Amino acid sequence: MHAQTIVLKRIHTLLIDPAKPTLSGADMLMQGGVVVKIDPTGTMDVPDGARVIDCASHVVVPGFVNTH
Repeated sequence: MHAQTIVLKRIHTLLIDPAKPTLSGADMLMQGGVVVKIDPTGTMDVPDGARVIDCASHVVVPGFVNTH
């Protein structure tokens, strides 16, 4: 099975670690459902074949699991 590569563009993030700042306009790279990289500048190069999702109107919380 091929692990899907997804880039979330222009995200607003709330990070689980309170010592890390909230980011706005950042890009996030995920491979196989795992966060690989967060680019706080929002200028990440998109890997070939990656699915790109514009998340400008969404909040992303890496590491948060919704159990509902």
